[in-house]
Amino acid sequence: MNRRIFTAFMFVAICSPLFASPLGDIVNNALEKSSAVASAKTTLVANQIAVKELLVDDDPSYSISSGDVTFGNADGDTTDYSFDPSFTYNLNDDNDTSFNLISDMVIDDGDWAGSKVSFSAQTTFDFNVDDSSDDIQAALNLKEAEYQYNKALLTVKGQVLSYISAILSYNESLLDAQNTLRLYQESYDNSLATGAYIAEDTQAVTQMAKIKAEENIINNYIRNINLTKQQFKAYAGFDYPEEIEAEDIELEIHAENTNSLIQVALYQTEVYEEELRVLQEEDNQLTTEAGVASNIDDDYSISGALNYEVNNLSLSGGLKTTYDLDDETLYPAVTVGFTYTTDSTSTADDLEILSYKNKVQSSNLDYQDEVSDHMTNIFSLQADIQSSNLEKQQLEIDTNANLLNLSNKQALYDAGLLTESDLQDAQNACDLNVIQQKELQVNRLIIQNDIDKEFL
Repeated sequence: MNRRIFTAFMFVAICSPLFASPLGDIVNNALEKSSAVASAKTTLVANQIAVKELLVDDDPSYSISSGDVTFGNADGDTTDYSFDPSFTYNLNDDNDTSFNLISDMVIDDGDWAGSKVSFSAQTTFDFNVDDSSDDIQAALNLKEAEYQYNKALLTVKGQVLSYISAILSYNESLLDAQNTLRLYQESYDNSLATGAYIAEDTQAVTQMAKIKAEENIINNYIRNINLTKQQFKAYAGFDYPEEIEAEDIELEIHAENTNSLIQVALYQTEVYEEELRVLQEEDNQLTTEAGVASNIDDDYSISGALNYEVNNLSLSGGLKTTYDLDDETLYPAVTVGFTYTTDSTSTADDLEILSYKNKVQSSNLDYQDEVSDHMTNIFSLQADIQSSNLEKQQLEIDTNANLLNLSNKQALYDAGLLTESDLQDAQNACDLNVIQQKELQVNRLIIQNDIDKEFL
């Protein structure tokens, strides 16, 4: 083999192919076709909407009712009518404030018989501390959905990279086995040519057995490559590219990054603590109502009422003042009352409180476990980074040494001082370095993917 052919072969082996597929494009294509990513995205959007719903207050609303419209004919001569329309307006605020306008009108024997109109307003003041468990739970659900979505992305990416790494590893082993087969075959052919042994003797049979065994190894690697390519296609949704273009990256861990599982565990503890606090809180609220009523041509009244509830006791009080138009007299009236109800669920409430105390304690332990696991994983990732960096340094040393060796042997071969087989050995070493370089680049991307997973 002449120098020109070897130089061209070395160029093809070492340089990236002109039509190689960038690794980033391969991963992105797989992500676009992944049903797991699409499902996680749907869940994420649903939780984003749910959080927005919590932040949006209900708009004020109103209702209009015709009430009961009655037609009657009591004396057989004339028709009586009565109707009581109403209008209600709700602010839908934190105090459940509402306004009501009610009218009751009667027409008797075709004449206006009377009308009663009343207007009232009601609002409730809740003195309990606001229950924020729903808000915390919504934040927890959103954080979990974001984690699952990003985890799905990285899982798909990691699996695609694993298939690529496996195929490159099989190719490396295949190339090494092919070189071993070449050496076995050359030894066999040379021995036969020189008469060292004949085809039927023990040495020849033994050497041929090695050749057959190495051929089986090669076929097995080829089957593994084809099988892994089929698995890649089934998972990624497209054929494995013939050539792959990869780039080296620097691996590092940023300590300031956070871990979603730790945050989720912390949120869950806060949810249980908030729900426990609400269970232990006393019921304590005040409802107020004020109104104005009028019987046309009869009397007018102004009223106000209070209702205070604390635990099982309810206290009520009211004041109503009526002015009679006939005798031009003011009639005040005061009402008071109370209601006490025994607690039929006190035992169940105590058990529920005890249950939530246990949930808080368990959740705190889960949080501590997540922190411990996170630190353990960081140490493991740091070891992976260090090992990969050493492998990278060693590969650079081996590659430079093998390229120099190939150049020296090429010169010896051109001078007629070296056999083609020796030159082929040097070339194979360089070819292996090319595959090892790509495999290392892919494996470093897998490590970075694991780092990204840990700091989701």
